[in-house]
Amino acid sequence: MADSLGLVKIFFGKVKTVQDTTKLYRCQISVDNYTEKIPVADLPWYFPWYGLNYLPEEGDIISVIVFDDNFSTAFYGRKIELNKSELSDEDYLSYLEIYNRNIDDKKIQLSYTKSKGIEFINGESKTVIELDKITWFQNDNSIEITNDKIILGNQNQEAAILGNKGVDHLNKIITHQQNTINNMMQLFGAIATACTTPFTKPIQIALTASMSPLSISLGQENGKLVEENKTIQSKKTFIE
Repeated sequence: MADSLGLVKIFFGKVKTVQDTTKLYRCQISVDNYTEKIPVADLPWYFPWYGLNYLPEEGDIISVIVFDDNFSTAFYGRKIELNKSELSDEDYLSYLEIYNRNIDDKKIQLSYTKSKGIEFINGESKTVIELDKITWFQNDNSIEITNDKIILGNQNQEAAILGNKGVDHLNKIITHQQNTINNMMQLFGAIATACTTPFTKPIQIALTASMSPLSISLGQENGKLVEENKTIQSKKTFIE
């Protein structure tokens, strides 16, 4: 026994339960050839070697750190990932996984790779932070932010109308339209005034009868555009 004092060994065990009533991230773990025959209820509780911030799942294979061959007071390490072959060589060298598991049939993951940057997945929602852009995904919708561009929608490449500049431009169009209506009415009035012969008198009568209703109708329509234009500015979304 004296020869084993200060001895540190690392084994691999299977997590049997994480239901720690004290909520101190303790786990009961079975180690083959050492504690696998002990009933789960009687297995010792192991504290995390990385501090109180990590909790594996039942069935995970994790490292177990044992001091002096005493399996009653061991510590456990992180889950052993047996398959990372899908990572490229560059991504493998820089890979960092903080959290990765399925909860209620939804994937929850927080990780880093060189090719994707920081990736946070929460079910149908995902955030990807790269060196030159940030992208948020929600099902088929996405928002992408770069140094000089914000793309709204599912990889949408159509430019958006600028807020205040767009409203100002529409106001100018409405004003131009009202000036056109006024000039048109003045022209019709001048034509009607000039129609003094028996041959042109019918033109004068027709123009005079239609000018007033037409002017009122076009003016009302233009007035509606003026009022509607006041409501198209968003109070919560701004574009730089």
